[in-house]
Amino acid sequence: MDNRKEYLIQEFGSLLSQVRDKTLVEKALNVMLDLMDSGNGGNGWNDWSMPFTLNMEFDSKYTLAHHTYWVTKIALDAAKDFEEAMGIPINYDYLIIGGLLHDVGKLAETELHDGKYTKDTDYFKRFRHPAYGAMIAKKYDLPDEVCHIILTHAGEGDALYRTTEAQIIHRADFIYYGGLRGYLGLK
Repeated sequence: MDNRKEYLIQEFGSLLSQVRDKTLVEKALNVMLDLMDSGNGGNGWNDWSMPFTLNMEFDSKYTLAHHTYWVTKIALDAAKDFEEAMGIPINYDYLIIGGLLHDVGKLAETELHDGKYTKDTDYFKRFRHPAYGAMIAKKYDLPDEVCHIILTHAGEGDALYRTTEAQIIHRADFIYYGGLRGYLGLK
């Protein structure tokens, strides 16, 4: 098995194992591997140890992998409570895969130059990570519902309808980001 695929399974396996439709898992791993290959200005990435955002300085433990795992976990826990409280069914396969892929476009959006991460990439000049991630997910034939979650998880989605699963990922993303900003004393 490819070392990068082993790495992804190690990082996200506890969430991937909860997906019933294993074809979605394989497609999601292919999206991740594709963007790991093509990212960093074509030099590729071996892992997801880059910062999850370049908008602030913080401890290096808050990597893209950490962020991706915990946004998906927060969303999954919230979805279970929401479903119980509201009686509204949740497609957990879409929620988990959408959560794991919500920021996958950052692999193409970010480059490492002389030990410093930057967003000054051709991808970032044309597409922000939600649009690019959704495009690559569509390339690997992920369902429109998953592509929708990726596309609408950030501010770009504010002008669009969001499905229940997309709303949950959107809110979980901002719980993680906003909670960290609050902890660091930032607005």
